[in-house]
Amino acid sequence: MVVRNRPVVGRAWLIVAALVAAFALVACGAGGPPTTDVATPQPGNVLNVTITDNSITPGNMVARAGQVTFNITNNSKSVQDLAVDSDGVHHSSPDIQPGQKLTWTVALDTPSPDRIYSDKSGARDAGIQANLVVGTGVPG
Repeated sequence: MVVRNRPVVGRAWLIVAALVAAFALVACGAGGPPTTDVATPQPGNVLNVTITDNSITPGNMVARAGQVTFNITNNSKSVQDLAVDSDGVHHSSPDIQPGQKLTWTVALDTPSPDRIYSDKSGARDAGIQANLVVGTGVPG
């Protein structure tokens, strides 16, 4: 199939290349080595996230712009939350008690590489953060 004189398959590779480049840029700013785990959303633009005492997994996530739902599990010993700063707006989930799960939906309408993190005192400095690339579409 050809759209505007370019094969559709070629466009898919361009999207993949852009996402890889975005992950590399975000990872460079993370202060640590990039991780290779990448999670794409389930139907409905849903991502499953686990917070521990020192990390958020998966370490790299891709979502489509629009409403993004995070199924968050807090496996740390302290109260956590999930936060993202997107297009100049700070979004933060309600507090999640140790051992609890929370479903949080947020509008992330601007395609960009972002960081998600725990907004609790010192948590982000302790490495409780992950890469999030919001795109106009997710190859699949």
